[in-house]
Amino acid sequence: MAKKRRHMLPPVDKWSLEERMKEALEVLDLMRRQGMRPDPSLYCILLKSCADARNLEVGATIHKEIVRQGLESDVFIANNLIGMYVVCGRLPDARQLFDGMPHRNVVSWTSIISAYCQAGRAAESLKLYDEMVAQKIKPNAFTYAAVLKSCAKLQDLEKGREIHQRVIDECCDSDNYIKVALVDMYAKCGRMEEARSEFDKIPEPSPVAFTAMIHGYSNLENGTPEAIVLIRRMLDLGADERFVQEVGFFCMIRSCAQVMGLRQGQEIHAHLIKTGYDPGAGARLELVELYLKCRKTRAALSLFNTLHIYEPALHTPAHLWSALIFASVTEGLNRDALTLFSKMLSKNVKPNSSLICRVVEAVVCVSAIEEGKQ
Repeated sequence: MAKKRRHMLPPVDKWSLEERMKEALEVLDLMRRQGMRPDPSLYCILLKSCADARNLEVGATIHKEIVRQGLESDVFIANNLIGMYVVCGRLPDARQLFDGMPHRNVVSWTSIISAYCQAGRAAESLKLYDEMVAQKIKPNAFTYAAVLKSCAKLQDLEKGREIHQRVIDECCDSDNYIKVALVDMYAKCGRMEEARSEFDKIPEPSPVAFTAMIHGYSNLENGTPEAIVLIRRMLDLGADERFVQEVGFFCMIRSCAQVMGLRQGQEIHAHLIKTGYDPGAGARLELVELYLKCRKTRAALSLFNTLHIYEPALHTPAHLWSALIFASVTEGLNRDALTLFSKMLSKNVKPNSSLICRVVEAVVCVSAIEEGKQ
């Protein structure tokens, strides 16, 4: 019988991509047949590659090989297995592995806590956190960020403050990752003063921090001016395309529309055009409403018509059809009003009596013009 040797292959980086996974499995099989025992770190790298590629099939095959080698109890391998199953959407498999681990470290706990939070099971995420603390496992920054996110989802201010105090006691409150999570938690709980206090401690706020603050202010009755200030700050920072794409444009434009912040809205619109980023139909319709509220009917019509050219199936609320038609008639753009009315009917949107009166007015005006030409 061939003597088993531990062996680690140096060039493992070339297996980081999905197209190399087949070769990786073939090499593992060759090593097994030759009595060579792969180093556990090789399995960790391969499992990480499977997670990056969302390749459950190959990951499960590697898992079987790990079991055959008797390495499933290795805490580092088990952590990577949990991570792979979580990323591939197999939370029950990840939990089964977690429950079967003889020894769990902070990475094990954080992985499963984060997984439950991401799966929308925030209450279970917090329950696991309490179990972790009870077992005297010290959380790290990623653990705190995950449980604060769960508090935000549940709007559990009391639990969030409890965790915040623990963060302060352990001198972890200087960690930017935790600061952003605190901003989001307090904003989601409607505590904007506390959210702003944490936000102002961040030297260079991330898109997530900005978005949390803007969303939070937009949900307050008198918070829109503060949201506008943050929007201007973002634009003044000269945010790059990636930064801009991660920000909630829908909320930003809605904030502008609520206080008729035309200049800020135009700046956002110009930025969208410059970067070529599509913020979604909802945000673009909000921009149409902003232009209407600021009596920029032609700009509103131009944007609205462009939307319907590229997205003919776009759902437009009845009130926006009416607002566009009313504004067009008021501005003397009667032909545009009639074109809009025709499109509206083709979408099976029923007009009310006030709108019909406006359309009749537009018909009369157009007829009078035609008569005058004759």
